[in-house]
Amino acid sequence: MRLKTAEIDHFIAKPPDTMWIALLYGPDEGLVRERAVALARTVLPDLKDPFRLIDLADEDLKNDPARVADEFGSISMLGGRRVIRIRTNSEKTARILTEFIESVDKDNLHGDALVILQAGDLKPSSALRNRAESAKRAVAIPCYVDDQRRLRQIIVGTLKHEGLGIAQGPLELLVEQLGGDRAVTRQELEKLVLYKKSDGDASNGDVTEDDLRAVVASANLLGIEDVSFAAVSAEYTRLQESLNRCFLANIPPVTVIRAVSRHLEQLALALAAMASGAPLRRAVEQVRPRIHFLRRAAFESQLKQWNKRRCRAAQSRLFDCEIACKTTGMPAETLCRQAILVIARSAGA
Repeated sequence: MRLKTAEIDHFIAKPPDTMWIALLYGPDEGLVRERAVALARTVLPDLKDPFRLIDLADEDLKNDPARVADEFGSISMLGGRRVIRIRTNSEKTARILTEFIESVDKDNLHGDALVILQAGDLKPSSALRNRAESAKRAVAIPCYVDDQRRLRQIIVGTLKHEGLGIAQGPLELLVEQLGGDRAVTRQELEKLVLYKKSDGDASNGDVTEDDLRAVVASANLLGIEDVSFAAVSAEYTRLQESLNRCFLANIPPVTVIRAVSRHLEQLALALAAMASGAPLRRAVEQVRPRIHFLRRAAFESQLKQWNKRRCRAAQSRLFDCEIACKTTGMPAETLCRQAILVIARSAGA
């Protein structure tokens, strides 16, 4: 069975008893792990129970291909349904698991364990993925990188649960920084909550941009800002150095693309304010997220280089680049570099 994105959360919260095998796959490894844990806990709240939780890896199945079938048919010594969790990145293991799903689906194997398969980013042509999607006793659950709408929901929901709020400016800044991996997003939000409550006050108001700079991967945040400012100012050497730092820090190219697009949006909004009669300084002060005081001079200079039409054209190029990163199979870092360098050249024209 194949789930649609809107169906996934409900399914994971309460999977049907007739579903014995769940394949979780996709580029967001943190989300794969998070959903695997949530699924397992619907059967086994205590994931430290050695009698009811079986963890297997590729090597276990390579050494004993029948292991998964044997475990599936076994009964817990102390009673209760068991969970079999298998982490796989091997083609050979994928073939074993594909055959296992087929045997279970044809009722050639019997058991009541919940089998959770954690895989990587499987292509549409993957035999394992196709078998899980077409089987009646298995489900394929894609785990894609959070889009901006979903990321906003996670951030606002997490902070609200802790009695904290966040204004639109800091929220957009945080959205730009997070999203490449669900586990990293959770970790950074946990750090942010701990920071806000570190003085013992249970109600510390809204999260501010200063809080983000103090807590949330500050080096990465500044690195992404460096890319945006260097690109829009046509500073080629600084731009290449900033891109290199971002990619060495494992910042997803899509995150970098969105940050540059957001910077262009800030420019466009300031230019619109100036066109409506606002003085340059007032237009810059109205920009959200706020421009850091150390970068205001550079931002004001960029307003003299750019116009609203060029900003929108550059944003359109970045939007196309993001789609290409997700759909073409070409190296995302290369696509990101090319698109941003084109923008830098247009800034220097």
